[in-house]
Amino acid sequence: MQGVAAGRGACVLVEGEPGTGRSAVLAALVAQAEGLGLRVRSGSADGLGTSLPLRAALDCLHPDGGSVRESVTALLLGAAGRPGGAGGAAGVLAALDLMVAEVRRWCAEGPVVVALDDVHAADPASLLLWRRLAGAGTAAGLPLLLVAARRADVRRPEVDRLCRGLAERGARTLRLDPLDEDEAVAALRELLGAAPGPRLREAAALAGGNPRWLRELALHWSARGLLEVGGGTAELTLRPAELPAPPAALARSALGFLAGPAYGALRHAALLGEEFTVRELGLVRARPPRELQTDLAEPLAAGLLHDTGRAFRFRHPALRLALAADVPGALRTALLRDAAHALSEAGEAADRVAELLHRADHSPAGAAPAPLPGCADDPAAVGAPGGHDRRSGPGGGGVELVGV
Repeated sequence: MQGVAAGRGACVLVEGEPGTGRSAVLAALVAQAEGLGLRVRSGSADGLGTSLPLRAALDCLHPDGGSVRESVTALLLGAAGRPGGAGGAAGVLAALDLMVAEVRRWCAEGPVVVALDDVHAADPASLLLWRRLAGAGTAAGLPLLLVAARRADVRRPEVDRLCRGLAERGARTLRLDPLDEDEAVAALRELLGAAPGPRLREAAALAGGNPRWLRELALHWSARGLLEVGGGTAELTLRPAELPAPPAALARSALGFLAGPAYGALRHAALLGEEFTVRELGLVRARPPRELQTDLAEPLAAGLLHDTGRAFRFRHPALRLALAADVPGALRTALLRDAAHALSEAGEAADRVAELLHRADHSPAGAAPAPLPGCADDPAAVGAPGGHDRRSGPGGGGVELVGV
């Protein structure tokens, strides 16, 4: 920001998983630039206009219309306002030239900051414009700061090419990684105005380092009367294991970018616990593992699941609980019983089957499925002497089931 204010251009990419604060970073940058009196243009690609040339660029650079937007629209539609003619490749190139010339004119008057959120969802022509602006800024030494934010897990060839090209021109990349324990404590202190107590610090791990989910969990606990703030300390009234499930709305809002089959697969997987195998999920969904590859590819790319080598584990415990809560109570019980039956018929470990039956019998509507005491999903049993691990099989402390 100081560089562009002094007349030196730059390009920055902000990357991170959903909820890590990409949009917040861009909003802070825009506010700072406006405070410095710089010319600022900002916007967000919504993914709905990827088939409309320059939709994201026009909404960012000329959101309120004006002569340039009108001229670009005329070039894209054709001189007579009809599809075709200059609305083809020649029209797009002419529109690009016009928009680059306008940004150059702005730069001649003073420093310019352009910020585009969700660039991974932008139309190809807008991506090409971004590349041309970066090239013009480098070659001509324009006082132009370009900042784009993207979800790193979204793989689009044209977006990947843009990012590689920007990196070759010296663009800086800011990666927003998940919060570590100290950063999560600091975030809670800032949000609540008090130091988190031991229970709250332990429960913060449910967010898996995701700032957005950490904030929503804290606000949810506060709204439910489960969070007390006083004497400079914020503390939960219940132990983390006793907390109710996060609201299902957390899963729906946080995972709105997933395709329907992927979301459905995650909901089924959430019922199986924090860790599940592809074989287990295939038995529950009555599909061979090879057909699950497509459904799981998107959650894996988004960093929602961790591949342990033999199974998949949910990276964000709160998200799994919210996914399970998104299944109506009666249906959840039936699905868990069906899952237990399918795993039993397939010869899976008896303690694993017992765990699912326990979840079915101890999962009232709106609550998270309860872990079977002593099993791997029971926090008190992890690493505890004598604790059962469902991976140990029937000979590892499992129980014999009759008539499952």
